[in-house]
Amino acid sequence: MKPIGAIGISLGLLCIFLFCLTVMPSFVLAADPIPGAGGLIPCAGPDCNFSHVIQFANKIIDWLMRIAIPVTAALFSYAGFLYLTSGGDSGKKTAAHKVFKSVFIGFVMALSAWIIVNFLTNFFLDKGINEVLPRGASANYDNLIV
Repeated sequence: MKPIGAIGISLGLLCIFLFCLTVMPSFVLAADPIPGAGGLIPCAGPDCNFSHVIQFANKIIDWLMRIAIPVTAALFSYAGFLYLTSGGDSGKKTAAHKVFKSVFIGFVMALSAWIIVNFLTNFFLDKGINEVLPRGASANYDNLIV
């Protein structure tokens, strides 16, 4: 087995540094000292209700999509590198095509799921209030039929 060398180690450290640079702000902003100020958790303790659970789920899905885009780009780059370095070897070209296809299908599935959830959330929930109510119902519960 070939030793990694200084270039491989420095490249690995650079990748870890860039990953931490893009991911760590999300973890730092997860704890919200002032509820509703933009952190991951939208409420504090007994003040939580079902709408806060929905908001939390939306924030998690948005965060995952923000991570999926650079990961997809990195995997496309890796597949391109495999393709360019195949040197006419049909096995390596087939492996590169398989990576391209798998990454594309996975990203399309993740994007489709995000679009469907985002559409349903925006369509069925009213954004102007703090509680989950049907569209058109007032926040003071006067128009709700029980």
